[in-house]
Amino acid sequence: MERTDQPTPAEEPVSLRNLLTTMADLLSHNTPENEFTDAERLTVARDLTEGEEPAHTQLLAVAPRIEAPVTRGEYALLLRRVAPVAHLRAQAAEDYRRYADRRPGHTGGTA
Repeated sequence: MERTDQPTPAEEPVSLRNLLTTMADLLSHNTPENEFTDAERLTVARDLTEGEEPAHTQLLAVAPRIEAPVTRGEYALLLRRVAPVAHLRAQAAEDYRRYADRRPGHTGGTA
């Protein structure tokens, strides 16, 4: 019997995949040779989601942090590779948060 309490693969994951693809398109079509920073990643994610939750938090959870120099075009390629499995990354992040909240001694803050 199929569970009905979780979105089907055709629902929620598509929106994350679409957001990542849109983000990749923006980066690859607008000065792809320029450097792209993590601060810019945060800004683009906010702009794409208009800061609306839970989309904003979910997009940030699946769009990899930038920890080394990368161009806009290179990051766009990375986003396109992540997009098909975005729903898995989002679910893993949510599962981790749920587990962390139940740990003994957890005080409700983030690490």
